[in-house]
Parts: sequence; structure tokens; C-alpha cells
Amino acid sequence: MLYSSHAIVLHTIKYGDNKLVVDMLTEVLGRITFIVRIPKTQHGKLKKQFFQQLTLLNIEFDYRQNSNMQHLRDVQLASPFSSITNSPTKLSIALFLSEFLNYATRNEQPNSNMFSFISNSIIIKNNVTAKLL
Repeated sequence: MLYSSHAIVLHTIKYGDNKLVVDMLTEVLGRITFIVRIPKTQHGKLKKQFFQQLTLLNIEFDYRQNSNMQHLRDVQLASPFSSITNSPTKLSIALFLSEFLNYATRNEQPNSNMFSFISNSIIIKNNVTAKLL
């Protein structure tokens, strides 16, 4: 069945030469594992940069209940990072949160309130300027 949803990338593992195994927290179905084939050309729709930890995506995927790993059809950035990747402090906090969410949401079912809280927190963290004491 074809679904469209917002998603947060939690964890990425390289699999072979041109594939990634990506754990995502989706708004519609909870936590799902995807296998993603990254094309070697620069003109492909899927890019490796889309699957960095805590990236907010709009995804379209074909969900099959009997399969452990799902396949993505389309991926778009929902909210690109402007300051998290440029600030070492924000990046270290984002990596910590990503690891924490990866373990905390192991068997997570659909929970739209939790998804909204996490995605809004990521957007706020991206937009707030950090001041170190």
C-alpha cells in the first residue's frame, strides 16, 4: 500500500556499495526500516545527504506488512538544516539526540503527538542561535 508521510531519520548504516539501511520515525506508521539504493550519478532523485541523522523528510513509500525493510519511492527535504551542521555545539547535541531517539523508539507505534513534538523541537533547535557561556 502506498503511503505519504513526514519522517525523521534516526540512524543510517551503509550496506554494500550503493545501498543504505535507514531507520526512520514516520508520522503515519511509527518507526520503519528502509533499504535505500543511492544512484552513483549526480542526477538521481535520492541523495546520500538526505539521510543524515535528524533530517526532516517528506517521503512516499510502498508499505508491505510481510517485509522487514520497506522501499522508498520519493524523498524530499521538509526543512533543510541551516545552522545545525555549521555549529559544533548544535551538531554534537543533534547526534546525541539522534542516538537517544534511536534507542528510545525501538518498537514505537504511530504517535502523532510525539512525532510533532520531536519535529518541532528539531526545527526550533535549527533556528535558535546558540550562545556559549
